[in-house]
Amino acid sequence: MKHSHYLLIFLLSYSLGDVAANAQYTSYHIGNSLTYDSLGNVKKTTNNSGFQEIAAFYGQTQAIGFHVDGGQPLHAIWNNPLGVPGSSDDDLDETREPYNGYSNALPNYSWDAVVLEPYFSQGATLGSDKQMLANFAGITSSSPWFYIMQVWPQTTWGDYQTYWDGPSLDSDSTPTQPRREFYQNLMGDLDNRYRMIPTGEVIYEIAKALATDAYPELAGLSIYNPADDDLSFHRDTIHLSADLGRYVATATMYSTMHKQDIRGLVPPSNIFDPLVLTPSIADRLNSIIWDVVSSSPYSGIADFNDDGYVNATDLTLWQNEFGTTYDGSDFLNWQRQLLGGSNLLASAVPVPEPTSLALFVVFVVSQARICRFRYNNYQTISRTSKPR
Repeated sequence: MKHSHYLLIFLLSYSLGDVAANAQYTSYHIGNSLTYDSLGNVKKTTNNSGFQEIAAFYGQTQAIGFHVDGGQPLHAIWNNPLGVPGSSDDDLDETREPYNGYSNALPNYSWDAVVLEPYFSQGATLGSDKQMLANFAGITSSSPWFYIMQVWPQTTWGDYQTYWDGPSLDSDSTPTQPRREFYQNLMGDLDNRYRMIPTGEVIYEIAKALATDAYPELAGLSIYNPADDDLSFHRDTIHLSADLGRYVATATMYSTMHKQDIRGLVPPSNIFDPLVLTPSIADRLNSIIWDVVSSSPYSGIADFNDDGYVNATDLTLWQNEFGTTYDGSDFLNWQRQLLGGSNLLASAVPVPEPTSLALFVVFVVSQARICRFRYNNYQTISRTSKPR
């Protein structure tokens, strides 16, 4: 795979005023150019990005740092904290204070979230990815949420839906693959500090909608059209386009990390071209993104008390704070996440009154398919304390 635009290592850190001390939320991102895509058209001259602009839309300040090394999987980044030898620039840009590379940022700064991107190159496997996640977590001095960023298949691999739906063996020797089952197997071996950003699943739903002409607002768009990046979600066989593709990845990450229903989000026009990302297109994409994020069993949307589990404790919190913090939609999100992302029961059972016996009935029925948020068998990653 070519990363011609990302031969250099991009390692930027942002300081908006005294952002490290005063930011509402801080996140550090480790990966390659796909991680860079998912931050949304980073402006190196103004220390700004689509991710931060979306946060500003919701009245938040988002501080970010990242370690991006083009084309590299997690084990190569871990083994080369100053840059992978052989690239056009083997030295990290140490001039952008204060975070710099992961070996400085993780042990020396406090983060609300750390985002890691398992990637399918240089012999990466399910086992090596689990070990790298343990390594990065092991040098992190704070107690952030660790988010696994899903990667999407290349357009040269055939039909997107067919590849994403394909099998992936639950074995440490299985090559890293952008497939739903690979990520399920990965998450099944991690403890309650880990959540997932379902970008691949979102693009899967978009690809499915485009293939069936499901939405007139998306008519004329394609996953990849080499003749016109503006009408595509990719700008080449793997990287996302500047407006449609990067917006989807950035909004998915923001929605997951902040548990935010982004229906109604207006894409920042100083980052994404409003002539490409029109209001009708943006509204439809926002709905697709939120539907996936809110039903994903690994996003943590319904983990109301932030203990790393979706269970009866969250239902009790919903019941106690119904009408103030939570409403009926939060109950449906809880129900879908408890069912592993299934919409079947959630659509069949109406939202009960918080004081009714129906809460107990729904919970008992839901237990028949209770999902993850989960017990860890991978001892090198486990810990006994809560993430918050």
